Amino acid sequence: MASRKNSFVRSVCLVSFITFAFFFLILEFGVSRIVKVPHLVYRYWGNRPVTYYPSLSQRAVTENYDISFKSNSWGFKDVEHAIPKMPGTYRVLLLGDSYIEAAGVLISEQVSQQMQKIAKEKGHQWEVISIGMSGYGQAQQLSYLKQFGKKIAPDAVVTFFCANDYWNNAYDYQPADFRLDNRNLISQLPQKETPVPLIQKVFRATLSQTESYYIMKHAFERLRGSLGTSKKEMEVAAFALGVSAKMKGASENKSEKEKMARLIGSDYEIDLFRALVREIKREAQFENHALLINTLVSSDVRKESEDFNWFMHWTENSFKELGAPVVNFDSEFRRRSREDGVLPHFESDSHWNATGNRWVAERLVEEILKQNRAR
Repeated sequence: MASRKNSFVRSVCLVSFITFAFFFLILEFGVSRIVKVPHLVYRYWGNRPVTYYPSLSQRAVTENYDISFKSNSWGFKDVEHAIPKMPGTYRVLLLGDSYIEAAGVLISEQVSQQMQKIAKEKGHQWEVISIGMSGYGQAQQLSYLKQFGKKIAPDAVVTFFCANDYWNNAYDYQPADFRLDNRNLISQLPQKETPVPLIQKVFRATLSQTESYYIMKHAFERLRGSLGTSKKEMEVAAFALGVSAKMKGASENKSEKEKMARLIGSDYEIDLFRALVREIKREAQFENHALLINTLVSSDVRKESEDFNWFMHWTENSFKELGAPVVNFDSEFRRRSREDGVLPHFESDSHWNATGNRWVAERLVEEILKQNRAR
């Protein structure tokens, strides 16, 4: 009797294993060719802003692109970089958000690698480091500059401003990396790194590298989404509607700062932005003795808005008041796109495509060489 029972249990286990294996293979090698889902795994460090999980295969998928890459040991979409830098190398540090993250292009096509290639063609040995993630503002740029500036020892620092940075600095990460107290910047990042549990390390190295896991995860998320809108999604939608309403009503006859505050929310976001930019300048120029260039990323070049143009112009002037060079890619790309008849971004996404990344690289190499000659 016991023998029959054991035989039955073995049969059930065998059938279950075969069924599971068959289901796994169908998902991994069949469904995955039809259903393309993103594999983006993040590391929440605690003592520094979030990055991709380091040294892990990632996959960015939208209607515009399907790009697979491996995050480097720092957690960014970039190649590995040695510390300290190689002798005779001019090192450039790029600090930005999703435009520098460049999820929609190959690593070889993104700004940093294009800059190295262009500089080499001009007879210069450059190493360009990308530190950029979706949602980063000046607060996250400053966090990395403070923590890694002296280790990286850049000869030039390039920051990238995006229109949502005012919001990102103050609210996108809670608690915010920095808060403003009587015009003093106070860091709110913990001193110690948040450790990764062993079970999570094992999971990241095994199951999270399979297509099957992400297909199932995506299916459950779609199911959950169909049951109702989350509180976070409602907050994001409400914020977007609020910004739209502010844009429409901001052109009334008001002072410059009043108009800007109406566009983005309040004076606090403006004052925090300015304090962060001042501190980035101090860190770059006085602590690291590096050339500093600030840039404004471009939006959809096919769309024109008087309020948006004013908004970007006001921000550009805020940078100029600090005495650091500014490159406004938004205005430059609109002009170049009209002249060349080429889009620097994706069809339904204002993030730079390979062409846009190349344009940025060309312009930055030109600007850095120009500023170095002037020095």
